[in-house]
Amino acid sequence: MSWMLRNQKGMTLVELLTAITLLSLIIVLVGSIHLYAQKQFVNQSEQVEQQSDVRNALSSMSRAIRTTPSDKISVQGNVLHIDMDQYYYSSNLLMKNDTVIADDIASFRVTIVDDQVVIDMTSDQASLQEQTTIQTKFSLRK
Repeated sequence: MSWMLRNQKGMTLVELLTAITLLSLIIVLVGSIHLYAQKQFVNQSEQVEQQSDVRNALSSMSRAIRTTPSDKISVQGNVLHIDMDQYYYSSNLLMKNDTVIADDIASFRVTIVDDQVVIDMTSDQASLQEQTTIQTKFSLRK
């Protein structure tokens, strides 16, 4: 009889419960790491998209300013007039004529100082609760 007890193979209920508990903890940890990484990826993607929108808007304005004579560039209020185009801020949107060129913009300010166009733009990323301010200066052509 003692020979049968020593040769039995298998797991006890306590060993089985311990293994299931450890496996469950590992699955929960891996799942939470995956969810955190996915959230970070989405946040960074939104941030990159917002920065890209702002860069494209500034690039468009820069191209127009550099190719237009200074007598066709003016600022009225907070509206930048470049030849027949106008850039302005309207309720979190940066507009060129009536087309949106960037969204989630917290502020847009443009001035002309000493033959330079100075543009201050603040992008607002509500999901990240973060604001980024960009200031750039363009020299006017004579």
